[in-house]
Amino acid sequence: MREKTGFLVCIIYALFLSCGSDGGFPSSIEGPVLDINEAKALVVDHFYVNGGLDDEFSSQGEFAIYLRDVGGEGKDLTCASGTDGISQLATPGVYYGMLDIPMQAVNDDKPDSAARFQIVVVEKDSENCPEPISRDDDIVGMSEELTFEELTNAPIWTANGLSSVTLRVHSEEEISIPALAPSLTTGLFIDKLFFDSGADARTEHRYFLFATRIDSSGNAVQNCQVDDKYLLPVKFGNILYAGLHIPIECFSSTDPEFSNMIAKLSLFIQKTQGPELVAETETKPIGEMIGERLSFKNGKGFISFQSIATKAFETSVVRLADVTSYQVRSLTYSLAPSANATVEVHFFGDNASYSFACSGAEQGLTSVNTPANYSNLNASLVASTGQKELFGWKQVTVKLLERTDGLKCPAALAKTPTTLAETSALTPSALAGGNITFLNGGGTLQLTPKP
Repeated sequence: MREKTGFLVCIIYALFLSCGSDGGFPSSIEGPVLDINEAKALVVDHFYVNGGLDDEFSSQGEFAIYLRDVGGEGKDLTCASGTDGISQLATPGVYYGMLDIPMQAVNDDKPDSAARFQIVVVEKDSENCPEPISRDDDIVGMSEELTFEELTNAPIWTANGLSSVTLRVHSEEEISIPALAPSLTTGLFIDKLFFDSGADARTEHRYFLFATRIDSSGNAVQNCQVDDKYLLPVKFGNILYAGLHIPIECFSSTDPEFSNMIAKLSLFIQKTQGPELVAETETKPIGEMIGERLSFKNGKGFISFQSIATKAFETSVVRLADVTSYQVRSLTYSLAPSANATVEVHFFGDNASYSFACSGAEQGLTSVNTPANYSNLNASLVASTGQKELFGWKQVTVKLLERTDGLKCPAALAKTPTTLAETSALTPSALAGGNITFLNGGGTLQLTPKP
């Protein structure tokens, strides 16, 4: 296996493309059929690979995105990839935006046009894009089948929930990234970071972020550095780093003056002659930063901060942290599973095909493989493998499943399970009470906060 020296999807293209020309890009695309020349007008705007993966790319990898024709013979049409020699260009668990990564035609037999599509995210061990996918490559995930209308301007998640790609037409505006779901912990947390480091943006550098507390006279009374481990993914300028949840730990949220503290943040780049200032914010009370965007001076970029909501299910979205702060206390169901079945509770967000949280035998949901009324379970809900807090879900569906893949929670579902019972789409307020009813008289589920 080749040594992994690059990481993110073709982001090198984004860094080295000139911004003054659309040469080679069709000006628009028309549906419902996409021809190969129009496909080359598509660019990758967002890219994300979940952290916590148990494969070889858990900390770094060399990825490629392929656009596949699934209405015909399953041929790959276009692709975007990294370039050998670019080290640790991105990190799992960080959501990247403002990329403008071009797609190029795959060097293989392919149709002239297609009407049904699939996104395939690959960890490359063979020749990179534009070469086709090889048996030596590892499939990170594949999306569900997509129509032309579903191909652009919205996140496309792979069916296993391990990766997301957002495409747009090159000539169109960049797509905004939602705010990170509110934190369950009080404090000052960075959600997004974008900065312009000029000519240095195109080469890898080390960056440092400092926080300074200012007194009423404008004097600096406290200086601290954000822990280097949180800035490791930040290596290039002119990229939007999102979903960060970076704590500014030197300002204690238990201090009575926390919200009134006046502070500013300064970003430095490591150069040969020493650290140099890249960008600096205006001073502002911390209470006015939380949940807001703070611009760098001179149009150099911005920092967005995560909002705070310390009570489960009190926001407009269901957070992963909300669900995993609860446990299954009781369960009733009526549809019989197979003999010796593995029966688990799983949470699905916004009609997704992957579950983001679950409870099974290892979490305390034991001996529930026959229809009955089970009480005093104390079965913890945990994040499914590879899932982390991002934007939350407006609605979730709770399902009682019989697994068919031989795995156990928290392992992600590898095959389509048998559904024994499921709810309608539930909002945060519907989950807050903890009493859940399955559709069609299928049973009930009670959730309670973990002790």
